[in-house]
Amino acid sequence: MFLLLFFAFLSLPSPSFAQSVTPSMEQHVLNGIDLIFSMEFDKSEAEFNQCLLENSQHPYGHFAKALSRWARYVYDTEQTQATLIPEFNLQIQNALAVSQKWIKTHPQDARGILSLGGIYGLASRLDVVRKEWISAYLHGRKAIRYTRLALKKDPTLYDAYLGIGMYDYYSDALPRFISVLSRLVLRGNRLRGIQELKIAAEKGTYTQLAAQLILIEIYTEDQWGAKNPQEALQIVRSIRAKYPHSSMFQLTEIVCLYEAEEFEEVRILAEDFLRKIKEGRPTYRVQDEPKAYVSLGTALWALNFKTEAKQALENAALKQLETQPNRWSTWATIRLGHLEDTDGNRTNAKEHYKKAATLKDPWGFHKIAKKFLSRPFSGDGHPGPLPPP
Repeated sequence: MFLLLFFAFLSLPSPSFAQSVTPSMEQHVLNGIDLIFSMEFDKSEAEFNQCLLENSQHPYGHFAKALSRWARYVYDTEQTQATLIPEFNLQIQNALAVSQKWIKTHPQDARGILSLGGIYGLASRLDVVRKEWISAYLHGRKAIRYTRLALKKDPTLYDAYLGIGMYDYYSDALPRFISVLSRLVLRGNRLRGIQELKIAAEKGTYTQLAAQLILIEIYTEDQWGAKNPQEALQIVRSIRAKYPHSSMFQLTEIVCLYEAEEFEEVRILAEDFLRKIKEGRPTYRVQDEPKAYVSLGTALWALNFKTEAKQALENAALKQLETQPNRWSTWATIRLGHLEDTDGNRTNAKEHYKKAATLKDPWGFHKIAKKFLSRPFSGDGHPGPLPPP
């Protein structure tokens, strides 16, 4: 659930980056990252713009601005505003040009090299969104090459371990799901990747939180022996202590609790999420209601309160907008079909799948809906995953 953003953080440098980076620039970037995690995207971009204004020739501000635009696309719009993609692509190309020029004149600057690696990582993420797997692989290969080179030049550059760890883990895991990647020689190692991510989580300057979130993803989703929801809960609760008002991290804790099968706690926290939205708390937005309702409905289903679960999922599905589809509302529509299937109501289930197949679909849910039109959902008594795939 976090991969779409956090590969980008591998290139954010440590405070000793270069003489041309002033303490003020460093502080603007730190502030901007903090605001991203607090879901305050306008303020985050303002901080990054201030960094850029101080030195437009340095890759620091250009990369940060591209990162901010990516975070907004992934977390603020839930990948619904495709109009942001061309702008993001232009920012990537500009950041690459600035960084490459910088490296030519500062070839020994390990943190500058790390920055270039991170920009290639962002380019790879854009390729993944477009499902351009070969291009994603080529950009990712450049990202890891520059990242490893940066660490070779400066072994104390612990932030580099985020990108290296992610490469090792995901280049081992992803080919198991994406057939085109299975034909490439990626040479990853999942267990080594986890250990490298732990180094970034413990010692990184800018990447500690990003590495922790990737570890949470692994501990809640890994299918090959590393899954550990209790460890994920411990990490996310330490993060929430720092960001108590972030809806992003409350939702993360909900997902961790669900994977730990603490369904009553999920229900309580989902109801609290809804209450904060209705109270108008900062970062708890009206468009986030489907997230809360899906979480609540799935927990109630797991607790065998199926009537109440159906109502919660219907509430989530009704939040769909004509002009801008909602990822969690579409997922709720599919989950309603799942719930009807488990109760033997195949006709009703098909109606929900048909509905989901007609909705605007930036995420690939039509394929899922059509699959369940062909054959019923069977969760063997369990609702299945909480968040959308």
